[in-house]
Amino acid sequence: MPELPEVESVRAVLENQVKNKTIDRIKVIYNKLLKDTTEIELNNKLKDKKIINVNRKAKYLIFEFEKYVLISHLRMEGKWYFYNDLNININKHAEFIFYFNDKTMLVYFDTRKFGTLNFLEKDNYFQKLPLNKLGPDANKIENNFTPFYKKISKSSKNIKTILLDQTIIAGLGNIYVNEVLFAAKILPFREGKSISEEEMKTILNESQMILNKAIKYGGTTISTFHSQENSKGGYQQFLKVHLRVNKPCFTCGTLIKKIAVNGRGTYYCELCQK
Repeated sequence: MPELPEVESVRAVLENQVKNKTIDRIKVIYNKLLKDTTEIELNNKLKDKKIINVNRKAKYLIFEFEKYVLISHLRMEGKWYFYNDLNININKHAEFIFYFNDKTMLVYFDTRKFGTLNFLEKDNYFQKLPLNKLGPDANKIENNFTPFYKKISKSSKNIKTILLDQTIIAGLGNIYVNEVLFAAKILPFREGKSISEEEMKTILNESQMILNKAIKYGGTTISTFHSQENSKGGYQQFLKVHLRVNKPCFTCGTLIKKIAVNGRGTYYCELCQK
């Protein structure tokens, strides 16, 4: 599943490709992609309207128009690809198409069909579903530390589960939580209430550094992630524990272990992490 760095990489590519382009028409191929809207409504309200910005909140992409926003959640396999040729053959996994008035198009593909599109009025859309339940972005949490830590210090859930909870801290997924906890030297199965304030600050500091570096390298491509067609991320070369089960720790040489935490593959070094 694309995490914050991957979605930010997609956002940056899309901003360059479609910002200031004007909608000619919209085609919906897979209707279940849409939440609380229809193809007819989208065409009525967005035809001849310009995409004025491509924004992001956590793992959500946000196409901003003058009066509306279209919010895209890629889920497991969602991808947006831009084409200059309207006659190109679109494969069977295409679900949604923006046709622009300059004879270009932006196509959403999703092999797993888990992605969603929410259409909202622009006023206060951050205070509405699906964004209003999200916690602060994991790489921008400094001003929210006190209420954030208050939740952690009372929780008997393990710290990995807490960090994956998008209502508490937004943008971290399985890969980066494994990497962050290794960098912070914290075992993933420790209870939240056992994490000291100083340890939590270390976790957040490592989150910020790792996520920002991953953004710099275009995210992590392990299986199918691409920020654009034929373009992969490069952060996988910097992974320290994820997918390294039974390989020596880069720090101490101890073999990396793997367990399941709430069904998620969890990699750690039992010597370096406490």
